[in-house]
Amino acid sequence: MRNLTIFGCGELGGKLYFEFQREQELFDRFYLIGRDLEKPNSWVSLAKQSFRKTYDTKIYTDARLEKVISESTVFVFTASKNDRFNLEQNTQSNLSIIRKVAPFFPKNYSGTIIIASNQTDTLCYEFAERSLVNPYRIIGFNGLDYRRARNDISIFVDEEIEIKPCIIGPHHNSILLPEKSYVNNRTLDFLLDDYELQMINESRNNSARKIIKGLGTTNDLAATALRELIQIIINGGEDTVSTIYQHRNQRLYTGMPVKFKNQQAIITLEKLNELEQIQFNLILDAFVSEFLEKFDLLKSENLSVEQMIQKAMYTNLPEQNKLLEQIRNINQRNIFQ
Repeated sequence: MRNLTIFGCGELGGKLYFEFQREQELFDRFYLIGRDLEKPNSWVSLAKQSFRKTYDTKIYTDARLEKVISESTVFVFTASKNDRFNLEQNTQSNLSIIRKVAPFFPKNYSGTIIIASNQTDTLCYEFAERSLVNPYRIIGFNGLDYRRARNDISIFVDEEIEIKPCIIGPHHNSILLPEKSYVNNRTLDFLLDDYELQMINESRNNSARKIIKGLGTTNDLAATALRELIQIIINGGEDTVSTIYQHRNQRLYTGMPVKFKNQQAIITLEKLNELEQIQFNLILDAFVSEFLEKFDLLKSENLSVEQMIQKAMYTNLPEQNKLLEQIRNINQRNIFQ
């Protein structure tokens, strides 16, 4: 039985649910989890009024979270607190929710966790630290940058085309790589001049900045793009998501082109040239400073959960038990404060 859970039933979570109620063959059941039952019930009622057929839906508060997780093929985190147009404040508040949710996921969870709230890469990183889940099963929804670039590129070409932009980097601060972006199997730098490429980048980046400043909304486009991503995860295919990347001596979550196999993201990025790598390092350094260090996520004296699990794999059984107990203690610390 294949089930989709949406944790957070505000505008994005509700519209995602609505997208799947319109027409779908992927899921047998939907779980809607809200702070209370009011918003989930409203979306279910609206779907029943709008469509001739709706799909099996269960509504819970987070008190039933452990049961729901055990039955979730895909778990989408769309919850958000405080001012979503204040990125720093919004991220700090959302981290507190992540710390409550992540420890409920068992080590053997075999589904996919999608983080679709700000700041995406930071929340993915903290989720991986606070849970025992295989970190490659945790991804961030970064597909809007990819889709904005694809739309902007289409303005400059007249023919029927297949556009595959290559977008890498943190959400809200990603970069377009023209030499690795393809239009009908030809690279973008071959087809467009520097001025056109600059216009595409300005349009793409300005769209994101306007959202942060409260001058627009992504919810309609985001809900559609999120549904497309979930379909790709289940059926296989390519997209851009936040996933694990080795930066210097630190593993981070950042936007990468990937393909999905068995619901896990596999990075497909071609080797970066020297200039691309320098540019990429600069934006990742900025991300570490502006988010991970600012929120004190890198300054724990403990090994990361992933490091502890790796270490436990190569030690004897008594030592494994001791390390796993440390992991449990980390995950339970301050979770419900």
